[in-house]
Amino acid sequence: MTQKKKKKKITRSIKHTPLSSPHSAPAASEPSLAGIKELILLERREDALAMLALLPENVAEDVPLLEELGHMLMARQDFDGASAVHRRWAQADPHNAKAYNSLGASLVSGGWLDAGLRTLQLAVSLDPDNYIYHFNLTKLYMVRSQWEEAKSMLNNIAHRFPEHKDKIEALQAQFPNDLGLFS
Repeated sequence: MTQKKKKKKITRSIKHTPLSSPHSAPAASEPSLAGIKELILLERREDALAMLALLPENVAEDVPLLEELGHMLMARQDFDGASAVHRRWAQADPHNAKAYNSLGASLVSGGWLDAGLRTLQLAVSLDPDNYIYHFNLTKLYMVRSQWEEAKSMLNNIAHRFPEHKDKIEALQAQFPNDLGLFS
């Protein structure tokens, strides 16, 4: 089915669903972020993701709503949906480290560790002064049992962000003792 036919079919479906129904969709002639939000709130995930796929690529004018939609889906543990929304956010605002950190978190939560690793590395490279991005990447290295990389990241964090010593020590405490990484 062509993109135009999909758009027409979804738009027709949305227009003909009464809003009084608990399974209703927003009455909209064109796919929109507001319509997607309403569909998510109505627990109509598939319709929301279908509408997301029909949005034009240039949705940069409403980046905060993309962020909100992604976090709504994360809270519902819909990591596939959150990843799709976060990916659109990162596409709409390609220099936004927060978008890549959120995308990385949704990918990792969904089990896509390799993609999450690349994405979190990008978040750190875009904003090396944000300790949260460093911590998230370190935790992923730990999940992947990449202990040397995790140790290197923790040493970097300790050097760059000494004010977060308690968090660094909490992560160090999660390392297996038999690796001899910390003395």
